[in-house]
Amino acid sequence: MVKKQNIIASTWLVKLLFNLLINVVGTLLTFKLVWQKAIFGPKSPFDLLFTVEFLVTVVVIEGIILVVDHWLHLSKWLDVISIDAISAKAWVKSILASVIVALTVFLTTASYWTTDTFGLLNPEQIIYNLKQPMEGADQSFLDSFLNGPLLLTLMTLVTLLPVFLVLFNTKFRGLPKPRIVRWSLAGLIAVTSVISLSFAANNINIGGFYRYFTASSTFI
Repeated sequence: MVKKQNIIASTWLVKLLFNLLINVVGTLLTFKLVWQKAIFGPKSPFDLLFTVEFLVTVVVIEGIILVVDHWLHLSKWLDVISIDAISAKAWVKSILASVIVALTVFLTTASYWTTDTFGLLNPEQIIYNLKQPMEGADQSFLDSFLNGPLLLTLMTLVTLLPVFLVLFNTKFRGLPKPRIVRWSLAGLIAVTSVISLSFAANNINIGGFYRYFTASSTFI
């Protein structure tokens, strides 16, 4: 709809996408912080009871979104005023922004996955473990990585690409011009990535890795 520059249809599409995004994030946070259950990973508790809890949570969060929007009329800020043609340059910017965020998510989640999997080991021990052959390895070890850092990274990439395409080429009633939105998002992505990667680097002792690969010693 955005590509065809259909303003009315695009308004509904954008509101639907943001509604879905808020609901998904709200559901994930609810299960993480309130129910203290993991949706993804080998320990995912998907059974009849969990499915009911999941659906009830989704419905409740959607009800909250509708009530808040009814009283505050927040969705009017997403009314589409104009749509720019999606050029090749816009695709490149959107893909680049999505890849940067996805890469940040991967490095951050992989950092904490490493310490959760191997424990608080020093860089030499972690590198030794990673160099070992995978034959005979516990399948749950691989599943925890595939369903953890890798899955979250792919979800981030697939979700943010259409969001950035819309934000970078659409003028909304309650948002600045697309050019200002692009620069604002670029700054936000840069700051957030630096902070997130700083925590991830500190978590795995990146200084120890640097010394491991650069320092020389005569100690046997």
